[in-house]
Amino acid sequence: VNEILESVPPEARQHFIEKYLLSMLDRAPKEQSKKVLSSATRMKTRYAGMPTLDLKGKRREMANVLAELTRDSKRAFVRERSNRDELLEEAVDTIVGWLSDIWRAVYEFKAGFAHAHACLLWCAEMVSEILDTPVASGCKCAVLNLPITIPIKRSNGKTVKVFNVMGLLSVDNAILWVWRELFVSMFAVSKKQAQKMVPEMLAEIEEKMGWTALERILLGGQTRALTARSTDIDDIGFGSDLFAESCLDDEKYEESECRCALHAPHWSDKVDQQRFALREAVETYYMQKFRVAPSDELFHAIIALSDDPDNTEDDLLLILDEVAGSSPDTLVAALNIYSDIDDPDNIVDLLDDYGFLLRTRDFPHLQGAVTALTRHPSHVPRALKIIEDELTDTMNAVRAAVLSTFIRADDRVQREELTAILKLRTGSQTRKDRVERWVSGVTGPSGTPHPVALAALLMGLPFGPGPDEATNLDTMDFVELDPTEDEELRPRLKERFDGWQTLASSTKGGQTLLLRLYTKIVDIMPFFRATDVVDEMINHIMDRPSKAHVCDALEQLSTFCKMQRKRINLRQEKRKKADAAKATSAFATGPPTRAGGPSSQPTPSPGPSLHPGDLFAQGMISSPHTSRSSSTTAGPSSLAGGRST
Repeated sequence: VNEILESVPPEARQHFIEKYLLSMLDRAPKEQSKKVLSSATRMKTRYAGMPTLDLKGKRREMANVLAELTRDSKRAFVRERSNRDELLEEAVDTIVGWLSDIWRAVYEFKAGFAHAHACLLWCAEMVSEILDTPVASGCKCAVLNLPITIPIKRSNGKTVKVFNVMGLLSVDNAILWVWRELFVSMFAVSKKQAQKMVPEMLAEIEEKMGWTALERILLGGQTRALTARSTDIDDIGFGSDLFAESCLDDEKYEESECRCALHAPHWSDKVDQQRFALREAVETYYMQKFRVAPSDELFHAIIALSDDPDNTEDDLLLILDEVAGSSPDTLVAALNIYSDIDDPDNIVDLLDDYGFLLRTRDFPHLQGAVTALTRHPSHVPRALKIIEDELTDTMNAVRAAVLSTFIRADDRVQREELTAILKLRTGSQTRKDRVERWVSGVTGPSGTPHPVALAALLMGLPFGPGPDEATNLDTMDFVELDPTEDEELRPRLKERFDGWQTLASSTKGGQTLLLRLYTKIVDIMPFFRATDVVDEMINHIMDRPSKAHVCDALEQLSTFCKMQRKRINLRQEKRKKADAAKATSAFATGPPTRAGGPSSQPTPSPGPSLHPGDLFAQGMISSPHTSRSSSTTAGPSSLAGGRST
């Protein structure tokens, strides 16, 4: 009967009670009727002091406050006078002043759990809405630095806990603490009923506050101490200052005065035991989420929650093997996890089987996986191959981005002009003028919009260039992009190249790889042989917001090429000094003279001729093309790719 009553609407339940149960009570023996009435009277007395959680009234009250906040921001913009601080304090008091009533309802009276849960969801939603309320000045210091005191009191006025937080962002600590009180009280009243309701409640909390809020509930609102990308799984946990390991396992737990974050001083023994059921509910929910959307953060959170970390880790890795190739996101999660636990064999298998799923924006995760490979000598060749492929791909991406702006940079005439410019003396006025003319010549039509065209764009009117007008209005300069679209429209070329370059520099054999890359760069993009040319290209487009990523990429590759030229010059200088020292030594220690015979003069042996082709084969210069010069004798700077550094 209880299951039937719970499955029907409240109106049907009330009708059933009035029509059948009350009539049965009238026909029951008098003593039994008195007993039932006495129980009903005691129940009424017990819940007489229960706080009334008027959610509808709170919604109306908060709606008025938020509307007044919005109006105040407009008034402050016009009149330079604002009551924002007073309105903000009123809004905060409306939220935090209600938490004590919610706690008394769920912990002291142990009733109204579903309604109290809805009230807490509303509180969390209102905190986010207040933070998102527009401010005339744009400064939210009043919200972020507002001191807030949240007392939790019993019905008799005794204080149970006081939260002293700074800023509205920290109010969620108190909200999550009350949620933990709600869940342990639910399990204490009816474990069977709680097991049915808690998973759905956890899903709603995750939707509002993210999955990390669930583990914070176990700790009464505190945050787990995260160790970023640790290679030791034992280093990733909640920290010894939050709870003892024995408090996770109900079999190992011994009742004592433990003051860790998993307990509350006001809990009775019965309520204290319910934290194990709550932990199991959260862990089960996390395991289900891991099957659908695995991540390295979730992986470590589940292990930190588990009372048997080793077996839990094995179970998670089995799940990961099943879902790793399902999508790019699951593959990225698998690479991160195997990098954290230092498992290069599985990383190689994943890249062999599902490497095609990786997207351009996944380069930080791939770099982490390759870093794990470089820690194992047997996998270094594979790591170098990946690094070289990714650097080459990034180089080609930079070239495509550059040519989208400097559209004639690859024309034969412009390349010949650039070659002639590189022969000029660096810093001369002639060279500066020719560099400016060259950059202007390779650039496409101007992207400066006409004021009328800009006004038409802002008004939503169609506009465009005339049939004989050569212009390419860069409309992206006036569009506010969504952050999720940045990789498509503004790829992180600088960060991508810098990450792979740094990884190559720290890997054995990576310097030779970088020298080969340098020769490729200056071959397909010869303007990187001269810093002043690249600087002029950057100055030409730096005022265009949509080309910021191109400027960053040009600057990064220019710095890289300059560093490689310096390295080549240093090697040449060392080689020359070594050859000179060898020649001097041979001259000073000539062959010994015979007794009584004429003294023989030692003939100095000429040093080896450093032909550009030999230097290229030895990895000392960039490319045979860089040795071109109007003079028959090439100096170190010209062999390194031009005089300009």
